Order: sequence, then structure tokens, then C-alpha cells
Amino acid sequence: MPEPVQLNTSELEALYARLKQLEQENQVLRRLQQSYQTLQQENQDLQITLLTATEHGDAIEDELQRINQQLRQEITERQRAETTLYVMLEFLRRQHADLRIMLDILTEHGDVVDEQWNAKVDQMSYLATVDPLTQLANRRKFDDYLKDHWQQAIDTHRPLNILLCDIDFFKQYNDTYGHPQGDSCLQQIAACLSQSIAPTEGLVARYGGEEFAVVLPGMEVSQARGRAEAIVNAVNALEIPHLSSPVTHHVTLSIGLATTVPAPDTYPQMLVDRADRQLYLAKSQGRNRIMIDTQPLAALQAASSIV
Repeated sequence: MPEPVQLNTSELEALYARLKQLEQENQVLRRLQQSYQTLQQENQDLQITLLTATEHGDAIEDELQRINQQLRQEITERQRAETTLYVMLEFLRRQHADLRIMLDILTEHGDVVDEQWNAKVDQMSYLATVDPLTQLANRRKFDDYLKDHWQQAIDTHRPLNILLCDIDFFKQYNDTYGHPQGDSCLQQIAACLSQSIAPTEGLVARYGGEEFAVVLPGMEVSQARGRAEAIVNAVNALEIPHLSSPVTHHVTLSIGLATTVPAPDTYPQMLVDRADRQLYLAKSQGRNRIMIDTQPLAALQAASSIV
């Protein structure tokens, strides 16, 4: 059996250092092996990717072109949006400046502006209740006026009268003389009505077409009849030519008059309907005349219960 080798201390240290070195080299070698394996795997993956890209190159290129086109379109749309926003911003800035100027003017001249505004409101309110051709109250004003005075008549137990006036054979007048002359005729009749009824006595309105309406609150029937007769006579006195009228050779007027003392269980349209029936009778009995409904209040109430 060979004898064991005896090593001194320096040799042992050298041997130990060599072993350490070998161990480190071995670790480095293992890391290199791992790196080599990783590189091999990556190389395989790259080869697969390259093969895939080669096989699907056209599709990828088309997709890239599509994405590129889409990006360009989005850029164009954003540019347009930015331009639009810029224009709107400039518009808002100008509006802001204009509003600031208007505010300064209103602040300095507020009283004058208020007066002008109130005048404009009053003018619009007036125009909303006036017939533009005849300058009489329109149908809306008539309805409101009648409604208000109907309630007042109920509260005060005072009579209320309605006159419905119709120009006789006005269609034939228009056919003969033309619509412009017909408008002139309406204006002359309207002026005649206005002159026959004082503003403090009641309301004169254009009821529709060639019809006019007069509301006379608080007036006895004898007085209302007198106003109706004055209207008929005044229209005859105008002697507006009407050669196609079977009545006479000038324009005439037929009137239906109804009167009552309104009660809580009655309403304005009932009296209007009675005046309209009297107007129909005036037309059917020769025109150029007045027909009057003076039925007692009980008849009106009875009509109300029937309705």
C-alpha cells in the first residue's frame, strides 16, 4: 500500500486555491451552457417567427397599411376637430366681447332700455289683440272681453248685450269689385261701427270674415236696440255701391241682437248663439234689418240645463 503523500502548508493552500478556481470555472461553464441553451431556444423561436412572417408577409403588410391609413384618417379628423374648435372659440370670444359691450350699454342706459322694452311689450300686446285690416279688436280680444264682462254681469246682476253684424251679400261684392275693394269696404264698415259705439260703452270687434261683433255691458235692451239702429242707418248712409246686391244698390248690414242678465249657471257662448240665431233670422227675412232676442233669463237657464 503506497504511503500517503505529505503536503506542506503552502502546497495545501495552492491546492485549495486551485480547487476554488476549478469550482468557479465549473460555475462559469454551467452558466455558459445555460446561455447556450437559451440562445438555442431563442434562435429556434426566431426561426419560427421568421418562417411565420415569411408565410404571412402579405397579410401583415396589408394590416400595417390598414393601420397606417386609419392613423392618417384619425389625424385628419383631429385636425378638422381642432380647426372647428378654434373657429368656435373665436366666435365665442367675439360673442363675449359683444355681450360685454351690451352689458356696459345696459348698465349706462338701463332706464332708457327699460322704457323701450316696455313700449315694445305694450306694442306686441296691442298687436296680439287687434285685427290688422280693420284695426278693431280681433276674435281673441272679443272672447276675453266677453268672458270678463260676463262674470262682472253675474256679480252686479246687470244686463249684457251682444250684436252680431254681417255685411249683406259680401261674397257677391268681392266677386263684383275684387278683394282689394272688399278690404276697403270692410275698413269703412269697421270705422262706421267704431264711430257708432263709444269706447266707454263697449267693445267693437271683427268676429270673422265679413262679420263684426259688439259687446254692450250694463246697457238696457232699449239702448242696445238704439245702438244697433244707429249702426244700420250709418252703414246705409255710407252708400257704398253694391250693384250685385238683391237688397239695394249699396252695401247694407244685418244685425242679430241678444240680451240677458247672466246667471252663475250660464256661459257667454249661449248668448252668442242666441245673437247668431237672430242674425240668421234677419238674413232670412230680407236683410238690412235688426232682429232682437229678449227672452227672459229663465229661457237661457233652461237652454243651459238642456245642454
